[in-house]
Amino acid sequence: MLIDDMMEKEVRKITSIKIGSDGSQDYRVMVGNETIRKEEFRREISKGQNFFIENVAEYARMKGNEDGGGVYPFKLPNLRPQFPTMWFEFSAKHIMLDPQNSNGSKVGIMVISDEDEDKKIVKISCCHYSKHQGVIIWHPAVPVFTVGFDGKFVKDESGKESIEVLHYLDTDSEAILDYIEGSAVTSSYPALLAISLMNCKNVKRERVDAPPKLQRSRAKSGKLPLMSYHVLNIDPMKEVLDAARREAGPGTSIAKALHICRGHFKDFTEKGVFGKHKGWYWWHPHIRGTAHRIVIKDYEVSGPTNPRKE
Repeated sequence: MLIDDMMEKEVRKITSIKIGSDGSQDYRVMVGNETIRKEEFRREISKGQNFFIENVAEYARMKGNEDGGGVYPFKLPNLRPQFPTMWFEFSAKHIMLDPQNSNGSKVGIMVISDEDEDKKIVKISCCHYSKHQGVIIWHPAVPVFTVGFDGKFVKDESGKESIEVLHYLDTDSEAILDYIEGSAVTSSYPALLAISLMNCKNVKRERVDAPPKLQRSRAKSGKLPLMSYHVLNIDPMKEVLDAARREAGPGTSIAKALHICRGHFKDFTEKGVFGKHKGWYWWHPHIRGTAHRIVIKDYEVSGPTNPRKE
């Protein structure tokens, strides 16, 4: 995993981004020698929890494709982080315009939250990391989202959601700044969706540890142990489909098609489920209608996976 590489190696900063000579969005990334010391990364990551969110990122990507473009976090119900520092890792293909060019690489987002007790707000900074030509890089733009203690976006005087994008790139190009700022905001969506899911009563975190045999082998080689992480257990879509097939049965003649309804958040903070279980809930994808055939949408929300093998 990327987080394990970052515990061992230095992280470099991007020095410049160049646009194609024809004016197209052919961006070339130039990586310099300025680094972030791995000791600093270890110290920061030790404050929080790590999450592998492949299933959440896949859901976010397919949702974005369905909506005809990128997805933005403004409508997520509760974005208050559960830990001061959180690491979210997933495959780069889920945030790329051309997933075929991802080459199996991983993206990591370190979410650092800073609470202001007086103002009752939380500033959420999303630092993006990835591998580029074998080198681990820190992306130049850091979006900072401001939410209240209720997890909802704080709005400015104009009524817009409060988002500030910081960057360390030395450039005056509006095209490049628009590119890195826009991509940083949209690429943060999987991590922010994961935070919202963790604030739901019916989504569980499950801890995953590296196999003991693998850890012993690394210790003998003088390497650091692999990091433990958590996955979010979202009810697999496959179970819903299987249940629908069992219910329909062979040879069942029904007029309408079955549709898979997208998963979504439901607010039971006031009335509560059955009048007593209050809070936000993730309503799993489900079947609506009756069917002669089952119309399967274009993605599946899967349960936890383990990217490590012995």
